[in-house]
Amino acid sequence: MSHKDNSRHQNIRRVAIDLLSRREHSSFELARKLAIRSFDALEIDEVLVKLRDEGLQSDVRFTEAYVYFRIQKGYGPIRIQADLKQRGID
Repeated sequence: MSHKDNSRHQNIRRVAIDLLSRREHSSFELARKLAIRSFDALEIDEVLVKLRDEGLQSDVRFTEAYVYFRIQKGYGPIRIQADLKQRGID
């Protein structure tokens, strides 16, 4: 990996970690938010794989937190399932 590639990966990683520090995100949400910032899709995927491998991003953890908080707000299972689907969780 060239210095330029490494620098771009570091920028993507920095933004991703900043987003994750605020709340859990599904990999789909995170990829979408990073793409909006004009990062390359292939580089986003590479960074997301590393974040998952390091335990910094987890769709399972996102889903558990999302379901818990939506139940606390009184949302029903159909609504929660539909919301999760919009966030890339089947």
